[in-house]
Parts: sequence; C-alpha cells; structure tokens
Amino acid sequence: MDSSLYVTILVLVIILALFLFAASSSKSISKRRRTEILNQLNDIKNNIGLDINSANRDSVVRLDSLLSKVLQVVKGNKLSCGENLKLIKNRVKKDLYNDIWEYHKLRNRIVHENIDVTAEEAKSAYSVYYKLITTLIE
Repeated sequence: MDSSLYVTILVLVIILALFLFAASSSKSISKRRRTEILNQLNDIKNNIGLDINSANRDSVVRLDSLLSKVLQVVKGNKLSCGENLKLIKNRVKKDLYNDIWEYHKLRNRIVHENIDVTAEEAKSAYSVYYKLITTLIE
C-alpha cells in the first residue's frame, strides 16, 4: 500500500477516536457514589419538615450544591452549577429544566440576598432537585 493511504487511514482513525471521546461527555456514576447521593438527598429531606426557616434555606442550598457535584461528575468537569445546567439543556424535559433554573435562582437569592424560604418552597425545591439528580445518576 501507498504510504499516503496509511497516513489517511491513521488521520481518519484519530478523528473518529476524538469524535467518540467528545460524544461520550457523560460519565457513569458508581453504585457506591449513587448510594451516597441518595443518602444525602434523604438527609436533606429530613431537614425540610422541621418548618424552621434556616433549615429550609439550608436545604435548598444543599440541594443545589449536591446537584452541582453530580453535574460535575456526569459532565467530567469543574464548571459551576449554572454552566453545567446549560450543558444538559437538551438532556432533560423542558419543564424540569425550567423548574430547576427557578430553584437555582432561588438558591442564589438565598445566598446573596438572605431571603426566607417557606417549608412549602423547600419541599417543592426538593421534589424538582430529586427528580433531576436521580435522572442524572441512573
């Protein structure tokens, strides 16, 4: 065979490998890590029913932090929660995506504006975060 044919084949193989590497941007989560995440979700859920403003605020912040860590593992990066949420837009249902953004913005308001959070808001946030996180770790 001609050496240019070998070079062409080698270049095509490299391009294919890079394409496959880029296409597989999601990483799997180990069973142990999945169990840890579910345990953390359960711990957060137990705080919400206390109907104490600080517990409600803490729960939303902790949920967002957990989502951020899950997204970093799944996407294999160290980007912020907001940046990673943009990367998964096409991977989740539109309603869930919009809801999670609303609760992410609530988390930002809690941290930056020191707002109060009702038990109902915290329960609703938990439901949305739980749905997204469990979808991502499946």
